[in-house]
Amino acid sequence: MPLETIVKYSVDIVIDAGNTKVKLGVWENDVLERIVSISYDEVHTALREFCKSNDVRYAIVCSVGPMVDWERLIVCKKMLKLSVKLPLGISNADTMPAEVGEDRIAVVAGTALSYPGQAALIIDAGTCVTYDFIDGEGVFTCGNISPGLQMRLNAMHHYTSALPQLTYATPVGDSSINRVTTPTCMRGGAIDGLVGEIEYIISLYKEKHRDFKIILTGGDTEHLAERLKCPIFARPNYLLESLYTILKHNIKICES
Repeated sequence: MPLETIVKYSVDIVIDAGNTKVKLGVWENDVLERIVSISYDEVHTALREFCKSNDVRYAIVCSVGPMVDWERLIVCKKMLKLSVKLPLGISNADTMPAEVGEDRIAVVAGTALSYPGQAALIIDAGTCVTYDFIDGEGVFTCGNISPGLQMRLNAMHHYTSALPQLTYATPVGDSSINRVTTPTCMRGGAIDGLVGEIEYIISLYKEKHRDFKIILTGGDTEHLAERLKCPIFARPNYLLESLYTILKHNIKICES
């Protein structure tokens, strides 16, 4: 379906511009109606056509990828670019290191605005896995960055002479200590290693903080959620949801 024909009514859009592709979240009446993945080769044409064919009210952009002139592509009543200068609910936003990625800031800010006064650990399991914590006072601290599932498989192939290049899929019908084929062992090693890492990191936070939410998001959420033993909130689209929360919060301030 062409991007320009997805919706016909007044909408708000959120844009997650990652390292390799752009995700467009289309919101109508506070409901995420559609998510569209766009390559950077297509983003200029796709967004121009979308804005010609749809009444876009508000938009927000979070970018960690290639430079794009978003202001020229998106026609709307008001567009925001994610920045620590916006009201985000993060009490130490002004003192955060400049290299902290906008994607990390977005999920933490969305959490701070959605759950004020509630501490939370946000685990974003995508190409890489990031761990971010915000306490009940709104203080944000960055945690580890480690390879995601596919990156672990890529590394095994790249840095050896015999291991094959694989696409990640959850191992089925075996156990961690009873695997036969090389592909199953590689995929099992990737998932078991990452699950063990996540549970270890959670245990470290539990030693220091008594009560906090654990939010798991990112493309590998479905592979990880069922294997983790601790209670988590699995939200695959949490970055888009967080951007929409930030957009609504700031538009309300602008119009008040």
